[in-house]
Amino acid sequence: MASITIPEEIIKKATEAPNVFTFAELRDVDCIKALAPNSQLINLLDLFCYGSYGDHKGAPIPPLSDLQIRKLRLLTILSACEYRHNISYDDLLKSLELTSLRELEDLIIELIYADAIVGKLNQQKRVLLIESAIGRDFKQDDLPKVKSDLDSWCNRVNNSLKELADNLNTASTCKAEYLATKSAESASTNNNAAQVIEIMEVDTGVGDEESNSIPEPSTSLNDKGRRITTRVLQKGRKV
Repeated sequence: MASITIPEEIIKKATEAPNVFTFAELRDVDCIKALAPNSQLINLLDLFCYGSYGDHKGAPIPPLSDLQIRKLRLLTILSACEYRHNISYDDLLKSLELTSLRELEDLIIELIYADAIVGKLNQQKRVLLIESAIGRDFKQDDLPKVKSDLDSWCNRVNNSLKELADNLNTASTCKAEYLATKSAESASTNNNAAQVIEIMEVDTGVGDEESNSIPEPSTSLNDKGRRITTRVLQKGRKV
């Protein structure tokens, strides 16, 4: 009896615990590994690892507690967020078999506060907007798909990095060309200014020479004129 009670208690506590959304590691617990492959407890563990809310109906599993029902709804929302960026409230209400919008939003808010999803509620459009979400457990059969998804993600990252590097190179080239153009314009401006200054200096020099070359009145002519005038005056006195 103890061998049955212990794994049942372990699975129950794990599936009811808040902020716990993966359960595959429980399969490595010795008492759970000893369970029959199709036992109710293994079916219950499979449900929380891979299933959704609708899968529990009619499944060969032990009765679910209210906390387990709530956890199963949270896991169903996580599965819906895995490959979608926006989910309508109506789709979630239908898959979770809820009629209360407030109850749905409480579940979403719980996931956000638990860092299980990154997103926000658009109450006006009745849509959950998803940026990212944690992954759930996956089956061995899902490994090829997981690998394909990871390869696609790596390719997108590499393409983004290449595009970013190209943009950086383009920006560096444009910056270098801009600086070279500005330097050439500055040098041309300085050269033109120097030429203007040189021309002004030349013009100023020519003006000075012309002003300095104006001839002064001849003193010899004035002296000669005075001598002539003196002789005339002297001659007049004799007469």
